[in-house]
Amino acid sequence: MKTTVELPDKLYQIVRSHAKRQKKSFREILIEALKRIIVEADQHHYGPLWTQYFGAFSGSKKETKTIQAIIDAELSLINKDEWQ
Repeated sequence: MKTTVELPDKLYQIVRSHAKRQKKSFREILIEALKRIIVEADQHHYGPLWTQYFGAFSGSKKETKTIQAIIDAELSLINKDEWQ
């Protein structure tokens, strides 16, 4: 789908230069940013994404946070260049 979005000139320049450094198109950067915003908003509202599929520990936010910390630590070990 195509749409038109008005951006402040300075923001456009920042995104464009970021895209160039990442060797991606402006469109790719914009899509990634919008997806990240949606995921973060969902996580803030619903908790970590995995809890939507596997459930959280009812009444135990501590256990859910512990599991999320383990997941985050493991995911941080992934080299993005090798993964893609």
